[in-house]
Amino acid sequence: MDPCLWLLFEPAQGDAAPVLCGLLTLHVDDMLGAGNMASATYTAAEAALKKAFTFRTWQKDEPFDCCGAKMTRDEDGTWHISHKEYLSKVSPLPIENLIGNLTS
Repeated sequence: MDPCLWLLFEPAQGDAAPVLCGLLTLHVDDMLGAGNMASATYTAAEAALKKAFTFRTWQKDEPFDCCGAKMTRDEDGTWHISHKEYLSKVSPLPIENLIGNLTS
């Protein structure tokens, strides 16, 4: 597991296994989370995060950027991730520069 990904589970009930109800990933200054809004465990965790930290923005379903990726959601709930805009700003690194640095 990547150490920047945290999973939130509903507490186990009786013999039932814990159920995943949310997740959160952090990279530098970007945070992306998802969860079951019908889960009291998830909504309490979301409320605790909002109380503990001041977020510049807290977006739900509207398009947003995360780690250079454009995130959009269709009406049917399908998420799409695009790096097209980000990649258009990235300059290629000439291989000659890498080879020169490796041989010197």
